[in-house]
Amino acid sequence: MTASDQPFFAGDAMSANALMCAVFACLPYANAPQESQETRKRFDPSFHREQPNDPPAQVEPDRAAGGGPRSIFTRGPWRSIQVNVNASHANIVGDAANEPSIAVDPTNPNRMVIGWRQFDSISSDFREAGRAYSTNRGETWTFPGVLENGVFRSDPVLRADATGKFYYNSLKSNFLCDVFVSTDGGVTWPSKFAAFGGDKQWMAIDTSGSVGQGFIYESWSTAAGCCGSNIFSRSTNGAVSWLTPIGLPSSPVWGTPSVGPDGELYIPGVDSPPLFPVVKSTNAKNGGTPSFSLVAQVDLGGDIVFGETPNPEGLMGQVWLDVDRSDGPSHGYVYLLCTIDRPGSDPADIMIARSTNGGTSWSAPLRINESSGNTWQWFGTLGVAPNGRLDVVWLDTRASPSNSRFCELYYAYSLDRAVTWSKNLVASPQFNSTVGWPQQMKMGDYYDIASENAAANVAYAATHNGEQDVYYIRLGDCDDNGVHDGEEIASGAGTDFNHNGILDRCDGLGDMNCDGSINGFDIDEFVAALTDPGSYTGCDITRGDINGDGSINGFDIDQFVAILGG
Repeated sequence: MTASDQPFFAGDAMSANALMCAVFACLPYANAPQESQETRKRFDPSFHREQPNDPPAQVEPDRAAGGGPRSIFTRGPWRSIQVNVNASHANIVGDAANEPSIAVDPTNPNRMVIGWRQFDSISSDFREAGRAYSTNRGETWTFPGVLENGVFRSDPVLRADATGKFYYNSLKSNFLCDVFVSTDGGVTWPSKFAAFGGDKQWMAIDTSGSVGQGFIYESWSTAAGCCGSNIFSRSTNGAVSWLTPIGLPSSPVWGTPSVGPDGELYIPGVDSPPLFPVVKSTNAKNGGTPSFSLVAQVDLGGDIVFGETPNPEGLMGQVWLDVDRSDGPSHGYVYLLCTIDRPGSDPADIMIARSTNGGTSWSAPLRINESSGNTWQWFGTLGVAPNGRLDVVWLDTRASPSNSRFCELYYAYSLDRAVTWSKNLVASPQFNSTVGWPQQMKMGDYYDIASENAAANVAYAATHNGEQDVYYIRLGDCDDNGVHDGEEIASGAGTDFNHNGILDRCDGLGDMNCDGSINGFDIDEFVAALTDPGSYTGCDITRGDINGDGSINGFDIDQFVAILGG
């Protein structure tokens, strides 16, 4: 334990809160700027509603038995697998789950954990710490029940350290936090440590191999927290004790801290719109009191969005920062992403900027979502894979431009360090974001992503079952061969003749008899579709239009042969 990281024990919740208020002045809003409604929402605790108005709700009887509709929903090659399920892996009717966070064991990627805000009934705003684990890379999930029955909890953030130990950071109603620890892949969480914190706290763990390996960093909002304008803390001993909170330059809030490849710490957020501060410490890893020598103000082309039609009482997306930890030429590049309201009538876009010099200077902002008129793109979420690929997911209303309630999950990736992006890929069925609000008019404030070299592991909330639930989806490796689809297309190892961003073999192109593979059994059916459609007896004649030009003709022959041989 360092001299600056002292033990902190919450004891009685109310007395601990009173003590923290006495020491740190827990009324930050009294001196906060109030020049706009957006700023007021940012700093006024009444807009954050992270305290219970209702007693604990009765657990729905379907938790243990029975079941609702099936819990897997498909869109193209992608499968959304429900996480908050009963023992039969079926939907729990009448509950709600949102604001998910995901962590993957780096020593065994088959082991994953997702946490969320669990509402046992939508008639109550009382929420608890939901959690589920998977031992087969997200194919099935086990939800043993909340971490602590009858304890109000919110804002779950999960991360894993380099050894595969999982940490679950959970906000309490007194705006302090507990950090739970699991050493068995999320099956049990026997250790709980009191921590500082506040609304919209976020956590990062150093896995860089630097002298700070294993250090845990936490930052939170000034609006409703333990310690006034002191919004940063650190643990050097696995969450057992925490640094007395300190302030940050520019007081960035609503951002996700991240640790770079050499143990450098970045904390982004929003302060004075329209610029987004990013602060950096190079000595937080050394164990003394951290200093933040770099403060950059980043232009993302507009302002953050809060409390709008698709998510009236929540963020439309937090400020995401991630760092390239690869050994290639982009080692140490820093990326900043947020859902942004740019000038004009378009309400929200997904914007990104990058720094190639450790955060000192930043590129002009780039829009990731393709132009889709005056529609909502929101809950933008960023991950950087160990090999440097960037993954972004978001919700998109482009399929229903006249109704901002109906969303689909979209995915895009970049293989060239955010210079260019793949085609926007729709990954989920459409759903209504306003269904099943549990006495809170929102789907939470964020989604989460954990990027691997082959794919992006995503936890998201949706209403596919007609209520709010949490889903896991694995994006980017549609045929599950351990190589990202974009890399296969770029190298020629896989084809995308119709240019829709998905490998042809995952689209089913050339699979004329729909048996799940492209082989010799498809040749006669392809020839029939090409020369005599009346003699075609397969399942889907349009699969012969390999290049997507709307007809089956000679231009498709070579491409069919290429798919057949590949």
